[in-house]
This record gives sequence, structure tokens and C-alpha cells, in this order.
Amino acid sequence: SDHGQADALNKGFIKATGDLIGWQNSDDYYYPGAFIYAAQGAIHFKEYDVLYGSRNFINLDGKGSITKDNHMSAFALEQMIPNTNMSNQSTFFRKKILQEGNLINKSFNHCMDHEFFWRLVFHGYKFIFIPEIIACYRLHSDCKGQQLNNDWLVDTLKICKLVYQKSDLPLSVRKQAWSFLRGACLDHYGKLHLTHFHHSLYDLVAFKGLMALDIELVVKYLVSCLGKSNLKLIRKIKTSIKHQTFPNIDSKEDY
Repeated sequence: SDHGQADALNKGFIKATGDLIGWQNSDDYYYPGAFIYAAQGAIHFKEYDVLYGSRNFINLDGKGSITKDNHMSAFALEQMIPNTNMSNQSTFFRKKILQEGNLINKSFNHCMDHEFFWRLVFHGYKFIFIPEIIACYRLHSDCKGQQLNNDWLVDTLKICKLVYQKSDLPLSVRKQAWSFLRGACLDHYGKLHLTHFHHSLYDLVAFKGLMALDIELVVKYLVSCLGKSNLKLIRKIKTSIKHQTFPNIDSKEDY
């Protein structure tokens, strides 16, 4: 018995005796040679604290085609938002990271690995990509990452706020984090989830103050106050006008 996935992982980490430590999800697996490449990398790249590799996707029964996850790449902060360019399936870290008090944050239910990696970045640990370390992520309807009600968005928004607040990070990375926060808010508007849009907008203002507001957000907020039915009507009228003005707009030859 424990208090969730993060708590269970922490219990395992505390018991771990190896110089290199990682964790694998119940549905996933390492490819042959992964441990050898990780060990060789740890010996050869002594100045690096986290060694991570490639990841493939496969279906439930393992008989389908294997697809390479092209998001896995050489370490770059710009590649870590909104999804990190590393995954727990093919990541190993030195035991000293745990000995220095870095465990999994139990307040995260879905992206605890992403938050863990970012926290190691904040603390100055060094990452290196070793593509020969390969693991497989098994995709099926019951795995956490494929469930519609997972906490990916909630956790990712929390991570982006942490990243944006780190003034010592490159401005481009902080802007990328803010862009995701703002984009998630606008996505609710685009899908006519107006209650979520309002809550997201209030959350942005609470996080950043009135500087969070720009003309687009203000205009969309005012329009959203008309209600969902009126918004649908406005969109219908706009679509009608668009097609009356450009009757062949769907034809590529007319662009």
C-alpha cells in the first residue's frame, strides 16, 4: 500500500543499491543492450548525471509495427516544452541525485517524470543523450497516457509555471512556457469551453497579474460573455459570409 505512483517510486528509489537508477512502467520494456549502453555511458561520460536514450512505440500485443518517437533528441531546453525530449522508459540517473534529496514530487499524478527532469535542470545536473539506450512505450486504451481523463494538461501547466518563474533560464525558454499557458487558455475558447476559458484566464491573471492580458485575450473574454449560443451564431454568420465572399475557398486551385 502507498499513496500513488510517485510515492511507490520513491520507496523503490530509497531501496535501490545501484550506481545507476531508473524506472520502467508496467506495460513497457527495455531493449536488449540498454543496460550495457547505460553502464558504458556512465563510465565514459563521468561529468554527466543523467543518461537518456531513444523510445519506440508499440501496440498492446506487441505484434504491430514499431514506431520511433522522433521527439527524443540531444539535450536542449527548447525541446522540453510541453513534452520533454526524454522519457522515464529510457532514462538512467546517478544515485547521488537521490542522495542529494531529489525524489519524485507526489503532487504530480501524470507528468511526475517531466517535473523530475526539470527540477534536475534547475539544480544544475547535466544531461546527455545516448541514442543506443532504447526502450519501448506500449500504447493501449488502458495505459495512463491514452486515457482522456488523465492529468497531463494539469501537470504540464504547473510545470510551465515553474519554468516561466525561473529567471535564470534563457528568455526563449521562458517565453515558450508562457506561450503554452496562454495557448491552453485560448484552446478552451476555441472549443467553446467557456467556463474553463474563464477559469484559465483568471488563473493567468492571478499568476502574472494584468500583464497577462493582451488584446486578443481581452476581446475573446468580452465576446465569451455573450454566451455559447450567441458565439455559435456569430461563428455561423462568419462562416456564411466567408463562403459568400469566397465561394470556392475549399478549392486549392483558387488560392
